Amino acid sequence: MISLLKSRILVKPVEEKKTLSGIIIIDTQAEIPRQGTVIKTGPGKWLNDDTFERTTVAEGMLIYYGKHCGVPVTLNGTQYLVMDENDVIGIVDP
Repeated sequence: MISLLKSRILVKPVEEKKTLSGIIIIDTQAEIPRQGTVIKTGPGKWLNDDTFERTTVAEGMLIYYGKHCGVPVTLNGTQYLVMDENDVIGIVDP
């Protein structure tokens, strides 16, 4: 699939709501964060004090992230985002 470096994560975005005719439904009253499922994570990163910090998020978690976060990639015909773990706003409780 893909090997992720440092604290990068691979996210599959949750599809936007669309009508049957393909019109995207947008909530114009507020800017809501995007949701996605974590598919894969990198190992973590070294900090300035020479300690290793593992990634906090894990595969399968549903997360919130900002509108302009991540780099779009296509793997095996499926759209994903590669982003740094720092771009994660929060984790959806199960």
